[in-house]
Amino acid sequence: MNEPPDGRPVQSFSGLAHSREFLEAVAAVGRAQASKQLGQEESRSRRPVLLGFTAVVTLLLLLAREQGWGLGVKQDTVPRVFYGSWATTAERYADRGFTITGDSLRLLTGRGRGVTYPIVGVRREKSDSTRFTFHYRDGDLSMTLRLHLEPDTIIHLASLPRVAWTRKSR
Repeated sequence: MNEPPDGRPVQSFSGLAHSREFLEAVAAVGRAQASKQLGQEESRSRRPVLLGFTAVVTLLLLLAREQGWGLGVKQDTVPRVFYGSWATTAERYADRGFTITGDSLRLLTGRGRGVTYPIVGVRREKSDSTRFTFHYRDGDLSMTLRLHLEPDTIIHLASLPRVAWTRKSR
């Protein structure tokens, strides 16, 4: 065995040290460490963005709840107290009225004519449990009908607050 000038013995690399498998294994470890570091850097760089996004979504949900944008007050079904046909004794609207079922709103427009619309949602006002907004569809249009229900089953439309509508049939 040849000794180098500094007097240390020379080690020979044999077997696995020179094999292709060893080189591939070393290369694979290097790639895994590099991808792990890259993944950590990417997750660190995404962390502020994700935190900011989460904060914005949380603030929007809180604002929506405070403003009554429909979160938490929307009902799946029409309250049964509204079921039936409603009419008024007000002379101007004597031939008008409306009928509410579990899934439709029929508006009587005079002279025996009427139009039926599907109800797609009902919202009870958070601040006043006697005020409701009915959401219905007219083709592609979203429409609303706002009502105030008095305890003795009288309805006032928001658009006609002085006209009292009473149930004439269920």
